[in-house]
Amino acid sequence: MKKKSKIAAVSLISIIVLSGCQQTDVLGNNAQASFEKILESQQKVITQTQKEDSLRSDFTSYILTASDGSSKFFWGKNTGISVDAQPFIDAGLDKDKLAPEILIDGNLVISVEMPGYQDKENGPSEEFNSYVKNARDSVGYHAPMDHFGIKLGNGNMFEWAQKIDSNDKDIVFVLDPEFIAQYGADVTNIEGWLYADVEVMDEDGKLINVKKLLKPFDFK
Repeated sequence: MKKKSKIAAVSLISIIVLSGCQQTDVLGNNAQASFEKILESQQKVITQTQKEDSLRSDFTSYILTASDGSSKFFWGKNTGISVDAQPFIDAGLDKDKLAPEILIDGNLVISVEMPGYQDKENGPSEEFNSYVKNARDSVGYHAPMDHFGIKLGNGNMFEWAQKIDSNDKDIVFVLDPEFIAQYGADVTNIEGWLYADVEVMDEDGKLINVKKLLKPFDFK
């Protein structure tokens, strides 16, 4: 019987980001290797964007769709998350306040562009590894949850477990409540999302609690 990690949401996404050049980048290599395991376990749901896809903008990217279909992680020239906007609209979000690049086909889309991107016909693993190499400072690790994560700006993130066979939160979509609240949504009342205190490390290296919106998924 597989053992599930029992860690409260309070310690879900305290990401320790290691920056600077390292001759041997253990964290970066482990992030790539762990995501490869995600790809292997979810290969049937990994898709490639086509010209008609809303997430495409003259580049090739790959998409990992969560089990309920409401949330997606995509990576390539633009890397980020896409989540169903309706629960946020139901909670008061004023979609007229959203920039066109944030609200696309009924989804909230939050992404960052890969620095130094080169348009090549890479597979999903190679494309992800290229992102980690070129945007290394955005990739971090949280030891208590054994999670890697990618920072997407404004406190928003995507996370994945290093070991999916022993973690009950294999991928997690993370949104910053302040970022969402500025558009009028009641962040304490968004269906399907957990509004929780989480531990993060401040600029002085001290652990502090901040509020986050979380949507975790377990592959098992």
